[in-house]
Formats: sequence, structure tokens, C-alpha cells
Amino acid sequence: MKQSIYNNQVKINNIDIIYNSFSNRFISVTPDILDCLSGNYSNHNVLNGLRNARFLVEDDENEKDLVMNCYLRRKFSLRVYQLIINTSLDCNLQCWYCYETHIKKSFISSDVVLNILKHIELKFISEPFEVLELSFFGGEPMLNYKAISDLLQHVKSLMNKYGFKVLLTIVTNGTCINKRYIDLLRDFKTRFQITMDGDECTHNSIRKFKDARKGNSYKYIINGLKLLSESKANFYFTIRVNYDSNVIKNIVHLINDLSFLNREKTIISLQKVWQCKLDEINTQKLFDVIGYINTQKFFVDIYGFSSKFCSCYANNYNQAIINYDGKVYKCTARDFVKDRSYGVLNSEGIIVWDIGKLKKRLSLNAPQKCIDCSLFPSCKGFCSQKLLECEDIDTLPCLYDKELSKSDIVLHNIKQKLIERRNEV
Repeated sequence: MKQSIYNNQVKINNIDIIYNSFSNRFISVTPDILDCLSGNYSNHNVLNGLRNARFLVEDDENEKDLVMNCYLRRKFSLRVYQLIINTSLDCNLQCWYCYETHIKKSFISSDVVLNILKHIELKFISEPFEVLELSFFGGEPMLNYKAISDLLQHVKSLMNKYGFKVLLTIVTNGTCINKRYIDLLRDFKTRFQITMDGDECTHNSIRKFKDARKGNSYKYIINGLKLLSESKANFYFTIRVNYDSNVIKNIVHLINDLSFLNREKTIISLQKVWQCKLDEINTQKLFDVIGYINTQKFFVDIYGFSSKFCSCYANNYNQAIINYDGKVYKCTARDFVKDRSYGVLNSEGIIVWDIGKLKKRLSLNAPQKCIDCSLFPSCKGFCSQKLLECEDIDTLPCLYDKELSKSDIVLHNIKQKLIERRNEV
């Protein structure tokens, strides 16, 4: 037996903790555990526990090969079909950092909706899936109630006919939430990803209505969240905060305004504005903010680990984005322009892929420095778009802040896991 190369040892309040990035588990090091890790295997209960959690592995096991095999199985798995639909590239807000070109009145047609429904049925018949992860994206997807309503009514029929599960995600600015949406979505397990950028004043200076007469977008979102929260439906929330140094200063007031949200159903996701450089962010201030959010018992998604070997969603074979005009893409983090299209959805419900582009994306490999890292199995990894755009992938910087050590990252994730467990009790 040998210790796993994915063991990472840290200290919390002078207690030694080991985190294994393959099993995504951690243990406090007792004398019995330390004795076993040092090579004394006489305590069979401790030995079996360490083996099952992969803190100890067989001498001849090649862990790196096993991890790469897990990634490949996940990348080409057919169990889940991830389908993202841009119901519109129009938007009612104008945020300074948005990378998209908004197209006025660009609403998905009834013909494309019909083709999508044909596609879902054909996809299930040809490559049956257990779960349809259906996401609505934009622009602002909730500007197009009719398309979402038509799609979901027929998806419900397909779900009942074929027996697959449906998990919904709506990536929205949160200003269009109303009772008719609640009634429409009540039958589905739905996660709302809603962006709120700091306290009311800071948020409204960033996320402005194009029609200035509508006024305060912050209040629209808070009121919408209260409607969703009070509905008692199977709704979950990711509050995404796109931060720069200014947003971080005032985030405490936002967290206080969200105190009504159910901690079991809510994630606070901190995402650095892409135009903002790492060295513009005070790391200590950022972790002070994370600490405050944790004191309010919210789970914080930043520098997070994954337990599913799933890296970037666009890496997956069983994933597609269908635009309002029927063009097909793989990545939501770039503008939906013609030269980034990967294919088109035809009138029979078949995606006609650009095989060359698809093959290139699906054949991407992680940088060697990532493969050699003790956090590699649980690291979310680089987005495939950056890998495609970079001439030398080994020059890509680590995902984590240069001021953070591996121990910092492990300690942060252990803390979030503990908060998650407390919220589940």
C-alpha cells in the first residue's frame, strides 16, 4: 500500500487534516490514522476506511491514468444531456462588462421551438439519457415567456412519455420574475442563476435598465426572489456576484438583503469580472468577504472543487447550445457570432455539426502541469474555450489566485463543505 499522490495535508486550529482530491473527502489525522498512513496496517478497520476513501492505494496503481480515464468517461457519458437554449439575445439591461452583442427583438421562432422538441425526442431515441439538463440563456431569456412556456409544456409530455428526468436552469438578470413564471415552473426542479452586483447603489450603477424609466433593477430582483422564495416550489438559487474591487467593498449590504433566502437552496457565487486583472483584487479583502458570507450560513462558490471530474461543460460530447436562430454553439462565454457556430439545427430536429470544430474541441487535453498537480481530480480546470484560443496551453496561468497556496484552497473548500453539511441538517 502507499499514500495517494492526491493527499493534501493542512492544519486547522493545530489539527492535521488530509484532503484527498480524488475522493473529495477529508479526515482529521488521529494517532491510529497516522500510524496506518506510516505503514502499520494492523488496525484493519482504519486500513479499510483509508482505502475506501482513497487515502491509501495499491502499490501498483497508476492514479494519474485512473483520473484521466474518469475524465474521459465523464466527457463522453450519455447519462445526462445538457441542452442550453437562447430564447433571445435581446436584453432589458445594459451592463458595462457584458461580452454579448444584444440583438433587439431577437426572439426564437415557433419553427425553431418545434425543431428543438423534435431534437430532444430524436436524441432520446438514438442515445437515451436519464436526465435532461435544460437551461435557458440569453440575452435575457425571461423576456420570451411564450417560447419558454411552449417548450416546457411539450418537454413535460416527452418526460412523461419516455421517463427521463428534467432539471431546469434559468440564467436570468431576475427582473422579469412574476407569478405566471412561478406557475409555469412549479412542476420542475428549477435553479435560478441571478446576478446581483453588490449593494443596491453599486448594483444599480452597473446593472441599469435600457429604459431608464423602469428605475431600480435591484428592487425588481429582490422582489422577484421573494416571490420565488414564498412560492414553496422546488426552486433553488445561485446568486452570482460579478465582482471587482468596488463591488467587494459593499457586498455585506447585499448579503443582509438576501437574509430571507433558504440556506439549503442558495449558493452565493463570486465571479471576478473578466476585464479586471487578478492583481487589482485584494485577496485578503476577498476572503474577509467570504468569511462574512459564511457567518450568515451561506455556501460560497469560489475557488471551488468538483467531485464529478466534469471540468468545463463545453468539453462534454453530450452538450449543445441552440441559439434563437437555430445555429448551434458549445460555449456560452463568448458572443454568439457566425464564426463561432458549431453547426445548425435542421427542420427534422437533427444537429448538423461542423465535425472539424467539434473534433478539435473534444480532443483537447489538460496542460501537463495540471495533470501533475495534487489537486487535479477535484479542480474544475480550464474552460475549453481558453484552451482553444491559447497557442501554448502550458503558458496558461493557474485558475487560482497567485497569492493563494494549495493549503489556502484546500482550507477554503473544507470550510465550504462544513457549511454545506450544516445547512443540510
